[in-house]
Amino acid sequence: MSLSEKAGKFVLAVGLVSVVASLSFFLVGMIGAGEELSTLSFGDFGKLWLGYIPVMIPFISVAGLVAMPISALLVKVGLANWLAFALVGAIVGAVFTTLLFASFALSSNIPVWASVGVLPGVTAGLFWWQTVVRPERAERGLAA
Repeated sequence: MSLSEKAGKFVLAVGLVSVVASLSFFLVGMIGAGEELSTLSFGDFGKLWLGYIPVMIPFISVAGLVAMPISALLVKVGLANWLAFALVGAIVGAVFTTLLFASFALSSNIPVWASVGVLPGVTAGLFWWQTVVRPERAERGLAA
């Protein structure tokens, strides 16, 4: 796979993961603030959720750039299956959000702030595995 194809996949991943991260951040924030989601109309929920997406894009881009060497390392050591990418994605996502929101996490509940990054991390790991790692391994004749 060419570098330009990988760059295109990276852009798609940033978009997809930003949507998931926005939802995760919004839901954890609402629940953590003691708000009941049932008090929001569907339209208000959508506006708030979608409003966080542009805010997430730079953070997801940085997280993605941090994850690239980890992806290469997984492939190099032979852990190029979907489960490894999902698990490592969850861990990296949890660590990244804990570090990103360190002041909030330290003053309240570290596992809750870590959980914000789990779903986006899994999404990113599986997307990258499906669109880049698996096709590259298939090109080389290796089992996906």
